[in-house]
Amino acid sequence: DAEFQKKAIGKMQEVSQGGGRTVLFVSHNMASVRSLCTRGILLENGCVKQQGDIESIVSSYLRGNSAISNHHIWNEQPEYSKMGFELLEIGMRRKGHDFADPMPMDQPMELVIRYRLKQDFERFWITLHYKNEMGNKIFSSGAGAQVNRKKPAGTYEQICDIPANFLNWGSYYIDFMCFHNNSKIIFNISDILSFTVSNKVIALGHWMGKEPGDITPKFKFTETVLE
Repeated sequence: DAEFQKKAIGKMQEVSQGGGRTVLFVSHNMASVRSLCTRGILLENGCVKQQGDIESIVSSYLRGNSAISNHHIWNEQPEYSKMGFELLEIGMRRKGHDFADPMPMDQPMELVIRYRLKQDFERFWITLHYKNEMGNKIFSSGAGAQVNRKKPAGTYEQICDIPANFLNWGSYYIDFMCFHNNSKIIFNISDILSFTVSNKVIALGHWMGKEPGDITPKFKFTETVLE
């Protein structure tokens, strides 16, 4: 149970910090791994697949066998090109980091979209549907304020800031849609992007499980002493 796990982890940390000992910790609990370890080894079918700093190992473990799918770039031959629109790049990353770096839930993230318009549009906008690992849509977002603004031909970059502690740790998927004029659809692409949010570093003795839900917004609570 949780109490046994806390005592066991505490004992391992105590042993590892004394006498220059090295403790081998094997677990599927990434919160515990990140709390205890500085380096890691990822095994696959009994063989060493990867070794290095613990953040890169945890990130690889969470991605599983899939390639990095949180970033796609098409500079020379855009895969999505239609009606004067070309999608050049889309990716989710930890703000200020590379796309291959882990994305802990307690750090801000950003969604980057780069595209080219080969003609003028009276109205043009992008909408994104975010889904959890079960495929259920949890919210949508887009640059709605720009819907009624004329978009001349050119290359554009949109960056959407996602605050820290907004998404719970786990895997997510994004559907991409873009429209023009009177809600005429140009593209509707399911699962164009997938990304994994890792758990934050948790001090030993604290709850290491996952809270329910896909988002974890930090609301402001005000308490007043009445008597």
